[in-house]
Amino acid sequence: EDEDYVEEILPLVEHHDSPEDYAEDHGGEYKQVLPDIDPEYLQGIPQNFEKDDLEYAPWDREDDFGSPDWAREPGENLPSDGDVKIEVIRKVPDADCKRRTVNLDSVYFHYTGWLRKSGAVFDTSASRTPFSFILGLGMVIPGWDEGLMDMCVGEQRRLTVPSGKGYGDAGISTVPAAATLMFDVELIKIKSFAEEKAEQASRQSVYEEQRRKSASTVPPNPPTVSLEAQSGVSESVSAADHPQHSEL
Repeated sequence: EDEDYVEEILPLVEHHDSPEDYAEDHGGEYKQVLPDIDPEYLQGIPQNFEKDDLEYAPWDREDDFGSPDWAREPGENLPSDGDVKIEVIRKVPDADCKRRTVNLDSVYFHYTGWLRKSGAVFDTSASRTPFSFILGLGMVIPGWDEGLMDMCVGEQRRLTVPSGKGYGDAGISTVPAAATLMFDVELIKIKSFAEEKAEQASRQSVYEEQRRKSASTVPPNPPTVSLEAQSGVSESVSAADHPQHSEL
C-alpha cells in the first residue's frame, strides 16, 4: 500500500503485483523466496532467545484444533477456480483484538495442512517454530495471502483452498496435482513493517558492535626480528667465504 515500503522490501523478496502474477510467473509452483544473507551477519544475531518467546515456541494447543493426529473425513476436490473459504473456529472479541493483519505485516502462525480428498496431513508446524512471511507479497500460496488477511492474534481459522489458490495443476512432492487443501491456522504474532525494520537495524547494530569488539581484542603482529639479532651475531659475508664453482 505504501510505495516507499514496497521499494525498501524489494531487496529482501521477489516482488509480484499480486499472488496471481506469482502463480503465472512460477508455473503453478509456489515457494518461499528468501533473501541472500551474509553468513557473517547471522553470527551477529543473538541466539539466547527465551523459550517462551512466541516467535520460537511450538504450538501450544488447548484442543484437537490443528492436531496432526486426529482422523479427518475425506471429501472431494473443489473446482480449481473456486474461492478460498474461511471458517473462523475461534473468534477473538473485538475488545481483545489490538489490531488486525494488513498487507506488509510479518505474520507468525502455526498450521496443519491436509488433503481434502484423502484427509491425509501433508505438513504441520505443530512441533516446530511458527511459520512466518510478509503478507500480501506473493511469498506463499495465494490461499494463505488471502486466508490470513484481517486476522487477530489468537484467532483460529480453517481454510479451504482450491488448487488454483494452492499448488495448481502441477502439485508438489507431498501434494497431488489439482488438490484442494485444508488448513487449520492460528495467528501467534503480528509485526508491522516498521517493527520488522527496526529489529533488523537492532540486529545489525549488535553485529557491528561484536565485530568492533572482536577487532579490538586481536593482538598486533609481533615485530619482525632478523636472524642476526636473534643470534647476537652480525657479520658480513664475502665471496671468499664460499667456494666458487670453476668455469666449465
